[in-house]
Amino acid sequence: MAAQRKRDRGTSKSPNIKMRIVFLQAAFGLAILLMAVRLYQIQINQHDFYAQKVLRRRKLEPAAAKGCRRRGSIYDCRGRELAVSIRVNSAFAEPARLYGEEPGKVRQACMVLQVDPEFLSPIALKQKLDAGQDFIWIRRKILPKMVEQLQELNISGIGFREETQRYYPARELCAQVLGFIGVDNHGLEGVELYYDHLLSEEKKSGPCSLILTIDKVIQYQTEKELLAACTATQARAGTAIVMEVKTGKILAMANWPQFNPNSFSKYPASFRRNRCLTDAFEPGSIFKIFLAACALESGKITPNDLIYCENGLFQIGRRTIRDSHRHGWLTFSEVIKMSSNIGSAKVGLSLGKERLYNTLKELGFGSRTGIRLPGEAKGIIPPIEKWTELTTANISFGQGVLVTPLQIITAVCCLANDGWWREPKILDGLINERGEVVELPDPAPIREVASLATCRALTRMLEGVVIDGTGQAADIAGYRVAGKTGTAQKVDPLTRRYSQELFCSSFIGFFPAQAAQIAILVTIDEPKGEHLAGIVAAPVFRKIAQSIINYLNIPPVQKQLQPQDSILRLAEGKEGAGGETVADGAREAVGKGGSSASSSGIAAGGKKEIRG
Repeated sequence: MAAQRKRDRGTSKSPNIKMRIVFLQAAFGLAILLMAVRLYQIQINQHDFYAQKVLRRRKLEPAAAKGCRRRGSIYDCRGRELAVSIRVNSAFAEPARLYGEEPGKVRQACMVLQVDPEFLSPIALKQKLDAGQDFIWIRRKILPKMVEQLQELNISGIGFREETQRYYPARELCAQVLGFIGVDNHGLEGVELYYDHLLSEEKKSGPCSLILTIDKVIQYQTEKELLAACTATQARAGTAIVMEVKTGKILAMANWPQFNPNSFSKYPASFRRNRCLTDAFEPGSIFKIFLAACALESGKITPNDLIYCENGLFQIGRRTIRDSHRHGWLTFSEVIKMSSNIGSAKVGLSLGKERLYNTLKELGFGSRTGIRLPGEAKGIIPPIEKWTELTTANISFGQGVLVTPLQIITAVCCLANDGWWREPKILDGLINERGEVVELPDPAPIREVASLATCRALTRMLEGVVIDGTGQAADIAGYRVAGKTGTAQKVDPLTRRYSQELFCSSFIGFFPAQAAQIAILVTIDEPKGEHLAGIVAAPVFRKIAQSIINYLNIPPVQKQLQPQDSILRLAEGKEGAGGETVADGAREAVGKGGSSASSSGIAAGGKKEIRG
């Protein structure tokens, strides 16, 4: 009987449990249905309302907040201001309050702010109100006189909000290096872009200020002389870099044409880019410096070795290599001094493509230098497997490769600094959020490219270029200067052949020659009329160097005349009968000879002879 009652109780509970389950399922189903209906209302029926609400929040909060953010300053190496932030006002409107204002006064306000009156017309304001906009920017970062004029109009619905604006007190000075920032206070180019994470207040501990290696005075003198040269020659463009040899610090980096970063949007992009980093070009004869370094380091060539320069014409396959002047026998020093393409080509061929390629790569060509600035180009060194005999000959005198001005001066500083290659440096230190100056160490040498003996011999050869070679216009009284000219033909974009009218004229040099402190590179792109680098670029080097000497009080040193081993002088009998015999015998042998650039031998008197 008891068992029967238990079964009855279990049966009576069963319908109640089922009812509860059904009820819960219905409740969950109804909740899901209500949520779906609400989501439909929000996402479909009321989409525009909530979208405008989000937009208003974005305009009211982030825009205003970003405008008030601080940004670190930028100084030169001596603490002089290059970029600062100043407080300015931005004009905004509240459409609901402005809608009832007199239309004539609103039009006056638009004229003061230099905006289209239709932007604040009654129709436009009504549309903004219907869209739920209760705040709009009229014009950001306006002039103080505009604020005064608007305040005199006393218009309800127009107000001002304090923001910060970047200001470059030196205007065009160093503009391509510094770059500029956008309306949201973030860097768009140059130092402002690369170091935005340090300069911006988004850095958790607060913005830092930067101390560059640039010297404002040296930068000014460099830009001044570059501007004068480019204007006088009606050049397409120009660059100049001043570098401290021992440290790799960039004291000046100039570009022409110039632009004013305070109003950067008024200038084309071509004015704003830093050509010292971004523009790769065929360097021409200044590249012979690196051929000479390779040759001397190999031990196969010495400064006194004789090279027959074919009286100005040298055939390799279907290509004829020419010299601007006809030369017969020259020593290797004279090949560099007189800038003989034929002599350089023969030396390059005698060294072999592998040795030359490896030296160029060690000097940093075909790779970025590692400078902490945006937009640096790698340049182009053809892959070794694609080098032909003609490629080797061309590259020996600076054709068939693309390099940047920064790569050139960095490589020359390596050779002037006893063969040690190091990265160029643009940031000298920073001022942290607590106002403490933090100096950054100079970059350590990365690799040794050439021996001390090679660098000293090369320097003596480059001194000869300035003493009585193609670079005499770079000579500075009382100072030993080493340097090299380069007048490179450019490829005509229409014919795709080397032009007889388009040239890039360059001079690279350093001083004092045997204890180098400063290196300077000048390039003048497409000068009109006179185009020889010894006339166009070398004088610019001299003027910049003289201003630096005066500014830094670099003491003069006694010049040391270079020994002249010219075979031409031997032929004239100025060095004795033995030399004359060498010259005559060599001329006779090659006068009958073939055209292989790689043949070589030992001439009388113990001097090596490279002939074609």
